[in-house]
Amino acid sequence: MTLRIDLQRQAWLWPAAASALLVLFIVMLSDEFRSGILTANLAAASFLALVGIGQMFPVASGEGGIDLSIPFVMNFCAFLAVKLISTDPASVLVVLLASVAFGVVVGTVNGLIVVRLRIPPIIGTLAVGFVVLTLVQIISVGGDTTFGNRAVINLIRSNLLGIPIPFFFVLVVGGLAALLVRRTAYGQDLLAVGQSRRAAFLSGIGVRSTVLLAFVISGALAGLTGALLAASVGSADMELGNPFLLTSVGAVVLGGNRIAGGMMSIVGTVFGAILLTLLVAAVTVAGLPIEAKNIASGLVITLVLVMANAPESHARTPLRFLRRFRKASS
Repeated sequence: MTLRIDLQRQAWLWPAAASALLVLFIVMLSDEFRSGILTANLAAASFLALVGIGQMFPVASGEGGIDLSIPFVMNFCAFLAVKLISTDPASVLVVLLASVAFGVVVGTVNGLIVVRLRIPPIIGTLAVGFVVLTLVQIISVGGDTTFGNRAVINLIRSNLLGIPIPFFFVLVVGGLAALLVRRTAYGQDLLAVGQSRRAAFLSGIGVRSTVLLAFVISGALAGLTGALLAASVGSADMELGNPFLLTSVGAVVLGGNRIAGGMMSIVGTVFGAILLTLLVAAVTVAGLPIEAKNIASGLVITLVLVMANAPESHARTPLRFLRRFRKASS
């Protein structure tokens, strides 16, 4: 009996397989295997996965829907967490809610600029990001930039059943996102809008409200991730969220999502985040200079973006080659 897997529909298998190979590579190059290495990388990938899931919604809306305000929102919420979280446990919940609320406000502004003013997302969201940057500069002046509540830091850095705490946030957020996409009318509307906005409009879908909500979700998750990342690092700074500017997009496209929109793979996005994180770890274990980390990440993201924008006939070429090779060898 032959097991056939549709690799085009199960696009998350590619980043999952690549991640497994990188884990094997890291283990082979390490002097001794330590599970803590994999746990630390999974924790780091969790923050990228959270913003990647958020970024996935604007990307799925099509027409260049990319949110470039994500790192600025993260930086602001990181300072918000550092300054407002105290020894009172209630302050943690308040800050998390406030961070999400701030992200919702920024996401709403992004969405309105895109759907009302018809400004391209890549320009509109970057402009909003610079406004948020001003707010970051204001909130960062004076006061302490390190966490005062050590218990929160220890909690975020801890593991449960061998799984880092941040990854549980990924499981919860990913589960809710999956329900939203698969079980609600909004999820189907978003996919329809991403495939063809004109056709979606003619079928009675509220295109503007659908795209607007996509940016709201992205902003909300950016705010949440900024607060959690500050707790994990133990401090906040002006560049804390900057590495997520392009890697959030990279996680989305590495996960098998089309950059042109119209499809969503939450599992793939999570594996895409894990792959990018393991790629940096592999470069480090190999003893290559720090510059190689950025080069390797940039090359992988560029390669995937090129493949994502290639004609479908070209994209199927590797699969056709594999099928021909299989027939020839049988």
